[in-house]
Amino acid sequence: MEDITTARTEEEKEEERAVGDSGYSRSSLVADFDATFTRVRAAFATVCVEAEAARQRLTGAEMEAGAASAAAERARQLAEEMRQALEVEAAAAANPEADPGARSALEGVAGKMSEAVAAQAARVEAAAAEERAAQAALERARAAVQGATARLCELVAPLEAASVHMQQAPLALTATRTVMAGPPAGSKQT
Repeated sequence: MEDITTARTEEEKEEERAVGDSGYSRSSLVADFDATFTRVRAAFATVCVEAEAARQRLTGAEMEAGAASAAAERARQLAEEMRQALEVEAAAAANPEADPGARSALEGVAGKMSEAVAAQAARVEAAAAEERAAQAALERARAAVQGATARLCELVAPLEAASVHMQQAPLALTATRTVMAGPPAGSKQT
């Protein structure tokens, strides 16, 4: 009985002779596919890590944008409440029937309220700037996730090409063997 290792080696040698210059052999096809698959798998793993990091940045940016929007809205509401309180104080200070001492105190309160309203307006502007910055960071994070997703999609093409090559190569190998073997015995060549 023939040794399986020897038979396999003889089969591979026969295949190599039959292949000739076509460049296709089972071992080279498997090696090419394995190399391509290994490269794609490594690239896929790298891009998956990048995509996960981008997704986490996106989640953080969404939280920051939400917090900045809420802070800006609270600052606007407080500014409006302070403006309304200032109007009430100013109206009370302008009341001609009010006691001169009370009017003076109301004018002092109105002056302080006016300063507070101006300070709050500056805080509103700062909160709005933070909100815009958070929205810009959110857009960058979304773009990073989309970029990582696109890179993942790009990795499919080389793997598909290697798979098609792997499927078509045996057909080319069979055709090469047929041509090299010549016409079947007993057939007439014209």
